[in-house]
Amino acid sequence: MWRTWFFLGIVSLATQPPACERQNAPAGPPELLVGQRVSWVITSRDRPCSGSFAPCRVFQVSANQTGVLLASLTFESKTNGLRLEVWNGNNGHGTCCHSGESVSIAVAKGDRAEMDVVLEESRAENARQPFKLDTSIQESQQ
Repeated sequence: MWRTWFFLGIVSLATQPPACERQNAPAGPPELLVGQRVSWVITSRDRPCSGSFAPCRVFQVSANQTGVLLASLTFESKTNGLRLEVWNGNNGHGTCCHSGESVSIAVAKGDRAEMDVVLEESRAENARQPFKLDTSIQESQQ
């Protein structure tokens, strides 16, 4: 009888998922609608973007028409400059460190562009920078 209980105990432990195992896949970058304004905060504790060491926030937007995607970044503080990068596949453009600057990139209907907001000047341990990100698509002139 002892052997039966011992065997059942081992099977029971082996078939249950570990308590620390992640049950759901991590959420991807927030999906924005074209024309949507997003208010967000980036901090020195955020993870870096791919290929970078600086803290970063990533957003995606699906192009609802073919044209030029325009992304504009605004922020209040002069102490923590932000860099805005817009990527469509391997094609990317960026601007740095001044509020109100915009970046544009060609997109085709259905493309998923990525916008990276990077905290360039995050020397302070607890740097925190609120920002607003706006998007629009201008039709291509063909």
